[in-house]
Amino acid sequence: MRRLLVVCVLVLCALGIGSQLLGVADSPAQAQVTANRCVFFESFMRQECGNCGSAGPVVDQLEVQYAREGKKVIFVEHNNDDCGTNPASGAKQPCVGSAQRKQIYALARPDARVLPLMMADSGSKTHWGASNDWSRQIRSMVDPELRRLEGADIQAYYTRTGNTARVVAFVTNKGDTALTAADRAQVWAFLIEDSKVVHTNHYVRGVKSVLISPDLGPNETGRYELELTGTPGMNWSRARIAVLVDVRTAEGKFDALQAAIAMQGEPTATPEPTEEPEPTEEPTEEPTEGPTEEPTVEPTETEPVEPTEEPTPVPTGEVTVTPEQPAIFLPIALLNWAFGQ
Repeated sequence: MRRLLVVCVLVLCALGIGSQLLGVADSPAQAQVTANRCVFFESFMRQECGNCGSAGPVVDQLEVQYAREGKKVIFVEHNNDDCGTNPASGAKQPCVGSAQRKQIYALARPDARVLPLMMADSGSKTHWGASNDWSRQIRSMVDPELRRLEGADIQAYYTRTGNTARVVAFVTNKGDTALTAADRAQVWAFLIEDSKVVHTNHYVRGVKSVLISPDLGPNETGRYELELTGTPGMNWSRARIAVLVDVRTAEGKFDALQAAIAMQGEPTATPEPTEEPEPTEEPTEEPTEGPTEEPTVEPTETEPVEPTEEPTPVPTGEVTVTPEQPAIFLPIALLNWAFGQ
C-alpha cells in the first residue's frame, strides 16, 4: 500500500499539481504586497532622562538599518520641555511647536506618565516608558505601518531666506473620502537639524501646520504653504524639512496618511489632479426618408480550377498515424515494484 501511495504522488508531481498538495507555498516575490508608505516616527525626550539616554542610540541605529533595507522612515526627536524652562540651564526655551505634536500623542495615549513618549504615524502606534529591548519595541511600531497603503501623495519643496524657510506642499488625496477641516485634516511641516542636541541625531527645531481647506476630495490635489523659522544657534547646513499629512479618526485620535522629505528649490510644475473622464455620447444618425435599395451585385462566372497534381495514393498495408500530445507514463519497472512483482 505504501508503494502505491509513492507512485500516486509521483504521478501528481508529473502532472504539475503535486506541489500544491504537498503544501509548497508561492515565492515571496509572488505573495508580497508592496506599499509606498513613508513612516513618521516621533520621540519626546528630555536631557535628564535615563530611559531616553538608552533609547536614543538605538533610534539612530534603526534609521541606518531601515535606509539600507530600502524602507522609508523619518525619525525625529522633540524636546519634551518645549515652551518651558531648560532644567539644565534654567533658561526659557523658545516654543518651536512640538507641544502641538505632544497634544496629538495625548489623544492616543492619555495614560502616559513616563518618558520617553513615542508614536508612529501620529498615534497609530504608541509607547511610553522604559523597554528591555528598544530595537524590538521600535520595530514593532514601525514595521506594521510600512505595510499599510498610503492615504495621500506628497510632493514638497522649500526655499530659504535667512533664518526662514518657505514650504510648498502639493497633497493628493488617495483615499475614498474627502479630507476636511471639520475632521482636522492638516498638513504639517517639521524643521529638523541632523545633529545630536539631546539624545538622537534628528532634533526638531520648528513645527507648523495648516488645515486642509477647502475640502480635498478623492484624487484631488491641493497646494499648501507654510513658513518655518529656525532657532538661535541652529546649524542650517545640517537642516532638512519633512512634511506630514494626518487626520482625526472616528475614535478621536489622529492617523497619518503619508510623510515625505521636501526638496530644496522652487516647484518645477504644479501636479495636476486626476480627473475622471466624462462620458461622451455617441452621435446618432437620423434615418433617411424613403426606402433604400440594396446594391445589386452581378454574379461573375468562375471557371473550375483543375487540380495541378493528382493526390498521392497511400501504399497498401501502411497505416497513417496522427501525432498526439506526448503522454506521461511511468517506467514498467516502477509499476512492477509498486505492485510487488
